[in-house]
Amino acid sequence: MAKPRFKKSRDYTKPYAIYRDDRYGWEWRVLKAYSSAEGEDRNPRSRWFCATSSPITRDQTATGFELGDIYAVEVHTNGRLVAATAEWLDEYPSHNSGDVAHLN
Repeated sequence: MAKPRFKKSRDYTKPYAIYRDDRYGWEWRVLKAYSSAEGEDRNPRSRWFCATSSPITRDQTATGFELGDIYAVEVHTNGRLVAATAEWLDEYPSHNSGDVAHLN
């Protein structure tokens, strides 16, 4: 089993990846992954620590984001990967639709 590569938490301004759902105005910034992609395939309850923005949180918080854990499957099922680090794209190649911006 592969070791998790994204265990160190990041600031919401420097996420590992950004997923968006443009239909409903949601954005998830992945700040930490507790498992590897391989581990997530075996566990549907795998979590990511995210900064999440929605139409509700944008007006309710100073940054427009709420921090917390979310099931990884919810993010990549409902969102589209729009930006990611090279390491994230290497770990999650199936999430890459080809038009992903690169993050540092």
